[in-house]
Amino acid sequence: MNITVNEGLSYIYGEEGRSKAFNISMGETAEFLKRFENPEIFINGKKKIATIIVGDTSNKAYKEAVKGLDNSHFKIVVKTCRNLATILVCGNTEYALMSGIEYFISKYFNEKTGGKAEVSTEIVEKFADLEKESSLIITSDRAVRDPQIFVKDGVYYMFGSHMASHYGMCTSTDLEHWSEPVSVCKIPEGKYLLDQQRCFWAPECHYYKGRYYMFATFKNPETLHRGSAVFGSDNIEGPYTLVTDGLMTPEDWDAIDATFYVDDNGQPWCVFVHEWTCMPDKVGSMCVVKMKDDLSGFDGEIIEVFKAKDPVWAKGGVTDGPFIYKMSETGSLIMLWSNQGSAGYLVGMARSASGNMEGPWVQLRPLLYSKLYGEEYDGGHGAFFKTNEGQLMLSIHAPNNPTNIILDQPASGRPCTAIFVPIEEDKELDMLRRVSGEDK
Repeated sequence: MNITVNEGLSYIYGEEGRSKAFNISMGETAEFLKRFENPEIFINGKKKIATIIVGDTSNKAYKEAVKGLDNSHFKIVVKTCRNLATILVCGNTEYALMSGIEYFISKYFNEKTGGKAEVSTEIVEKFADLEKESSLIITSDRAVRDPQIFVKDGVYYMFGSHMASHYGMCTSTDLEHWSEPVSVCKIPEGKYLLDQQRCFWAPECHYYKGRYYMFATFKNPETLHRGSAVFGSDNIEGPYTLVTDGLMTPEDWDAIDATFYVDDNGQPWCVFVHEWTCMPDKVGSMCVVKMKDDLSGFDGEIIEVFKAKDPVWAKGGVTDGPFIYKMSETGSLIMLWSNQGSAGYLVGMARSASGNMEGPWVQLRPLLYSKLYGEEYDGGHGAFFKTNEGQLMLSIHAPNNPTNIILDQPASGRPCTAIFVPIEEDKELDMLRRVSGEDK
């Protein structure tokens, strides 16, 4: 397949002069489509030579299709003539256009279709404008990084980095106003290194077989590598003590942000980051591994499931903040994780094509949180919880401000705090999405 770029940074897909073409105004989408050797489109069951046009106001058919469309919607229109087809992705705002092409790619070109899309001539029009959702976001008054919420007896317990000595926790009943943080765990001396970064990172609390377990990151004083460990307590407030023999991750790796998941067979798993800082190419990866039943360590080989630069939206070598969620109706496994995109720190998603932890994990094009979507600040390191009312929420820190990661260093600009974003399952696309203002 030959690929050229025109003056508008559109990509033209063709094969030796044949007109199987995709005229797309967004380079990231083009990069996605390049993964398919022979993208094919079937419209109403018949194979067509198709051209996809996004946001081209000089195109007569596009100008006609976009008439009457407000700024909050995108529209997908399919026109056919013999064996040719034109697919118009229409919108009056940049975000509406992006939402439209994300919908088209996610629905018709995904790991299940293998580059063969089944499209109908029915016009699709959907709400797109996430700028109307900002009022749904809850902003907390607590400066924290890597927040994770555990809900118990109507109380929200927030664990996170840099709230208190070693690992901190605070509580709330409304997600906005939080108690003063308290330390729930101090690592035994000799097991950690207190460096300039105060490397006590990303504590997560999980309930398993009658106890509370905290997965967390600290630095080995002998190897100088960061690693992940498990702590346990009979009470959610702690104190938590080491369950693993120090760090459980390989001693010659920087391995951070461990999280926990139990599969349908009762097998406990750990997911963690093999950090870019110790990679020869400076590109991090995400790893999964089975755990022993008592969570005292790993019980199998570590499996690398993807690299930081696998998704088309990724602009850096960072893999941060994994979190596993199982879709309630489809049963699919979704992994949240964070990297840098064109507008800063963000939350992306991957789906296990096999439905198992081993994957393969396929990167999903829509992002769950990004400054691209009209937010004032970037943010990431996501995790899920449900409110007392049953609403699924995404917790992240925003902005990704590096100046206040140390307890005794004042922040410049807005402090990095926890924010909470309402989320819902999208069964049609088999993934998660933000709850829009129109839905509420």
